[in-house]
Amino acid sequence: MENQTQNQVVNTSEEQDLNYWSKEFGIAKEELIAVLKQGGTFASAVENYVKNLQYSL
Repeated sequence: MENQTQNQVVNTSEEQDLNYWSKEFGIAKEELIAVLKQGGTFASAVENYVKNLQYSL
């Protein structure tokens, strides 16, 4: 998935984009939006967040 997320921007104005990426990463749309607000709009930021969650469990 890393190659797929490297330069991908998540468009928070597009419901379809939010649905796709929240499903792709297995997180709620609200959580996805919160991560994007903190880490930028690149999917790789969300990927890093999800990886950190997995390691902390």
